[in-house]
Amino acid sequence: MAVLTLVAGVGFFAPTDLAALHYRWGIGGVWAGLLAFYLVRLAGMIMRTRSERWM
Repeated sequence: MAVLTLVAGVGFFAPTDLAALHYRWGIGGVWAGLLAFYLVRLAGMIMRTRSERWM
C-alpha cells in the first residue's frame, strides 16, 4: 500500500500539479492532480483485491 501511494503521488499527482503551475491551470489543475492520485490508488487497490495477494 505504501509503494502504491508513493507511485501515485510522485508519478501522477506531482507532475500534474507542476503542469498546472506551469500552464496556469489554477485550482482546476490541482483538482486534476488529486483526481489522478485517487484514480491510480483505486486502480491499484482493485488489482490487489482481485489477486491472491489480498488473502
